Amino acid sequence: MVPGGERRISTLALVTENPHRLPHTARPVRYGLVLSPDLDAATFSGVVDIDITVVEAADFLLLNAAELDISAVTVGGAPASFTLEPATERMRIHAAIEPGDTSVHIEFTGVLNDQLRGF
Repeated sequence: MVPGGERRISTLALVTENPHRLPHTARPVRYGLVLSPDLDAATFSGVVDIDITVVEAADFLLLNAAELDISAVTVGGAPASFTLEPATERMRIHAAIEPGDTSVHIEFTGVLNDQLRGF
C-alpha cells in the first residue's frame, strides 16, 4: 500500500496488458532532438537521435509517429526501412536488433496545427 490507501501495481504489468503501450524490446536512454518550425508555412522539420539499450533481440522497433512524415531512418548508422501504421500512428522500423546499446536517427517533417501533435 502507498500513502492514501492505494495499491501499487507493477508498471510492467500495466504496460504488457495495455495494447496502447510500446513493447519493451528496447529502452530509450537519451534523446537529442532538433525542431525547426516554419511559422509562415505552418510546418516544421526535425531530427531526433535516440540512444537505446536493446534488452531483447527483435526484428523491428516500434515508435510513436503521430502526424509525422518520416523521410529517413538509420539504426546503428545503417539505413533502415520503415512502415507507418495509420491506425495506431506508429512507425515500425525494420531492423534486426540484438541486446546491447545502439542508436536510432530519424528525420521528419510535420504540420503545425492547434493540437501540436508530432511537434
